[in-house]
Amino acid sequence: MKKKRKLNKNFKLILLIIIVLLIIPVIYNIISKNKLKTKGYTNEQINKFYDLSFDINTILEYDFCNDIDQILNKDYNKDNLETYLKKCNEIKTPDVQQPEEQKDPFVVKLEQERYYIPYNLQRYLNYNDGIKTPEEIVREVNCNIDKVFYTDIKPADLKNKNLILVNKYYYLDKNYKPEETKILTQNIYSYWTNAVLTKEAQEAYVKMVDDSRKMGYSLIDTSAYRSYDTQEYLFNNYIKENGLEWTLKTSAKPGHSEHQTGLATDIVKVGVSMYDFGTTRESEWLKENAYKYGFILRYPKGKEYLTGYDYEPWHYRYVGKDVAKYIYENDIVFEEYFAYFCEYKKEC
Repeated sequence: MKKKRKLNKNFKLILLIIIVLLIIPVIYNIISKNKLKTKGYTNEQINKFYDLSFDINTILEYDFCNDIDQILNKDYNKDNLETYLKKCNEIKTPDVQQPEEQKDPFVVKLEQERYYIPYNLQRYLNYNDGIKTPEEIVREVNCNIDKVFYTDIKPADLKNKNLILVNKYYYLDKNYKPEETKILTQNIYSYWTNAVLTKEAQEAYVKMVDDSRKMGYSLIDTSAYRSYDTQEYLFNNYIKENGLEWTLKTSAKPGHSEHQTGLATDIVKVGVSMYDFGTTRESEWLKENAYKYGFILRYPKGKEYLTGYDYEPWHYRYVGKDVAKYIYENDIVFEEYFAYFCEYKKEC
C-alpha cells in the first residue's frame, strides 16, 4: 500500500515537472513577442523570426532595425544575424554599391536630395510613379506616405522625450501618461480646470502667452493633455456627429493623438472659436513666433498630405527651441525632421 502511494506521488511529481517544462517555453515566447512588439516589429515580422528560427535574444539586444524586411525577404544566413543587425542601416542595394558612372541616373538624383535616407532607397524606387520629382519622393516616403494610415503601425519611441512622434503610424500605449506635468491656471492660461502639459512644455507655453499679452494679444489653451480614454470618447463622438471620413481627417484614433504626450496644446484667441482662430492677429503672431519658445505649428496649411490631418491653425506642439527653429526655418513638418534626424541620424 505504501509502495503504491509512493508511486502515485512520484507520478504526480513527474507530471507536474512535465507540465512546467511545457508551460515555460510558452510563457517565454509570449514575453519575447511582447518585447519585440515594444521595439516596433509587426506581428508578421515576429512570426517570420520564429519561422526562420532566428535567435530572438540577439534581435532583442539591438534597437529596432528599419531594414528588417530586407533581411527577412532575402536568403540570409541566420547564423550571421548579429552582423546584419549591427549593419542594419548600412544595407545598400546593388545600385548603391555600383561606381558612380554606372548608377541609374534617377538613383543619383535621389541621393543628392537633402533628406535622402540610404535604407529607404528601395521604398523610394517603389514609390516612383514617373511623375513625382526626387524631392517629392524622398519627402513623402520619409513621412511614410507610401504606407496605409493606421495599418502599418508601431509603438512611439519614448526615449525621444520632447521629440516623441505620435501620428497615424506611431502610437502610445493605452496606459501612457507623461511623467512630470504642470497645471495651466484656469482662465489665465486655459479654459479648463486641471489642464496640464509636461513641465518643460508648460513653462515654455506660459512664457509665450505672457510675452504675447505684453504686445496686446490674448491667447489661451482650449485643450492640452488628453488621456487615451478621453481621446477614445472624442473620436467616437465625432464619428456619430460627422461621420468617419470627416473624423479621420480632423481627429486621431485613441493612442495616436499628440495630446496624450502632454506636449500638444490647442491655442485660440480668448472669446474666439478654434475654427475662426486662423483669421486673427493672434494666429499670425503664433505662426511667426511660436518657434522661439519651442513650439511648432503641427498641422500647417498645404502639408495635409504629409501630416494626415486637415490644416489646424490652433494646434501647436512643443519640440524644444533648437528643433522648432530648424523646422520653422526649413519649412518642413515634424515627420520629415523625425525620419531624418531621429530615425536615420540618431541625433534625437
